[in-house]
Amino acid sequence: MRTDPAAPRPKRQPHRLVIKHKHTTQGPRYNSHQRSRLYATVQKLKQQNTLLRSRVHALQQQKERELHHQALGDPQRLTAINLYWNSKIDAMEREYDRNLQQIYRLKDMAGQ
Repeated sequence: MRTDPAAPRPKRQPHRLVIKHKHTTQGPRYNSHQRSRLYATVQKLKQQNTLLRSRVHALQQQKERELHHQALGDPQRLTAINLYWNSKIDAMEREYDRNLQQIYRLKDMAGQ
């Protein structure tokens, strides 16, 4: 409290912003060890996706063979075989898509 009303007011100190870390749109920075682990994970996911693609292709071929040999005259059997193989193929394609999304996310995290 001021005792003399005629005395000049003390100057107010400007507010200082304390910046603890720099905000960037690129996300956090990773050191080389962390980046190499991210890249290794990306490579592993790419290998899994290559394997999944080949398995999907093999399942599609097996489905076609089975449809051709067993279900030519019976529409109910044809539907059952289609449902069975399509569900297996769809599950693998969903896993492939999940891996692909994770690959893109990891690449973004690594700053590529």
